[in-house]
Amino acid sequence: MNNSSKKSVTIITASTEHAQIDKSSLLKHGLSTISQFNSGQEAFDHIKRTRPRLCIVDSQLDDMDGCALIRKLKSNRTTRMIPVMMITINNLKDHVLDAIAAGCAAYVIRPYAPATFERHLKYALSSIEYEEIEAEMLDHAIGLVADGFFDEAIEELEELTPVENDAVKYFDIGTHALLERKYGKAIIAFNKALKFNQMYAEAYQGLAEAHKGKGNEERYQEYLSKAADIYALQDRLQEAKDIYVKILKNNPDAMNPYNSLGVKLRKKGDYDGALHAYKQALELSPRDENLRYNIAKAYLFANDREAAIGHLKEALKIKKEFKEARDLLHRLHADMTEMEPSAIE
Repeated sequence: MNNSSKKSVTIITASTEHAQIDKSSLLKHGLSTISQFNSGQEAFDHIKRTRPRLCIVDSQLDDMDGCALIRKLKSNRTTRMIPVMMITINNLKDHVLDAIAAGCAAYVIRPYAPATFERHLKYALSSIEYEEIEAEMLDHAIGLVADGFFDEAIEELEELTPVENDAVKYFDIGTHALLERKYGKAIIAFNKALKFNQMYAEAYQGLAEAHKGKGNEERYQEYLSKAADIYALQDRLQEAKDIYVKILKNNPDAMNPYNSLGVKLRKKGDYDGALHAYKQALELSPRDENLRYNIAKAYLFANDREAAIGHLKEALKIKKEFKEARDLLHRLHADMTEMEPSAIE
């Protein structure tokens, strides 16, 4: 990112008055290169070319709504890491949830106080500053691979790969924050989750190429596989976030939306994601026999019959007359050689 783009901001709003207010606020914080658009599509084309430091999006544009533009930016490889602040008069909870699902880095209600603008601006800009540091490390390591310095590249890339899955950790923080209606905290956590995943995947790809350069085909395949797993997880995290937001919009008083999330992910075939959601649900509702039954079904789809039996037994400890759980447990004890998915839906 060059020096001019570090101070550049693109404002997208159908309101000239809103644009002037936001420009004035930005100038007070040293962001002096400001472009303004009424059209989301025109702004998107400009952002792809110039890659500004920040985008400010209003909820209403001339040709689309603000959430649609954010989704468009976040789905494009060139623009997806640019932080987007939504500044709007819309304070409805459902709209806040839509903006979170789209991928905004901050959500500010008009009219805003200077201190509020400054706080959210710092949230948004800190995310890209973090990304710049990690991107610089990745670029340097990938350059070492290209130049044939494989050992040095491996050493640097291993510093960027996870000891634990930070992406999942921050996803869990985000979903808990949504449940508690702490939307600002949720936005920060979800953005961290997705960025960690992207960084890890690219680091694993670099490690694969470095080991290939050293002639180690086994490690090459190992790290390629890890990169593929992370990319798959990234898509699941984004999809899971979207589903979770829909659950809260449709049932804001849900006692345990993790259970609903697990059911939806299981039915979509994401058994790992479903099991993770169910484990979170257990923390909130450890004495829920229906939850135990749902977990058992997810383990069956994941071909872990022993784990399924264990959760069915726990369900029956909670509720002895749980007919569905008892019937399924009897069928498993009969040592069925094959169970069709339709048999346990």
